This record gives sequence, structure tokens and C-alpha cells, in this order.
Amino acid sequence: MAVPSGVVKWFDPDRGVGVISRDGGAPDVAACRSAVHGRADRTLLAGERVFFDITEDASGIRADNICRVAPGVRCPPAE
Repeated sequence: MAVPSGVVKWFDPDRGVGVISRDGGAPDVAACRSAVHGRADRTLLAGERVFFDITEDASGIRADNICRVAPGVRCPPAE
């Protein structure tokens, strides 16, 4: 099963939320600072490529376990 990927549409570092545009035309997903791995400040940049897991609940579809796409970077496995 392929890991979902996409591009950060926007991310508000003050609020810690944003939106990821999924590859392949799938619906966009919400992104939260608490789901970002890597940088100490856990912010995302518009245009940045990411891998993530999908979680769906009563509030909608969101990205979890968000990892930036970079050479040599290995995403932690989803728990």
C-alpha cells in the first residue's frame, strides 16, 4: 500500500494549522503542527512536499505522521 503524499498548500505557523494538497487529485487534508516530524518548531512551508498517514473522524480528513520529503530522511513508522 502506497504512503499518501502531497504538497503543502498553506500553513499558518501562529495557529499551527494548514492544508495539504494530496497527489493524484484526492481531497485536500488538514495539517496540524502536532502531527509534523522533524524541525523543532514543527512548521511546514507552502510548496513543501510531504508524506503522511490519513486519519478520518467526525471532524473530517486530516494528515498524521507528517514527514518532509528530503534525500536520506526516513519517516518514523505510524503507530
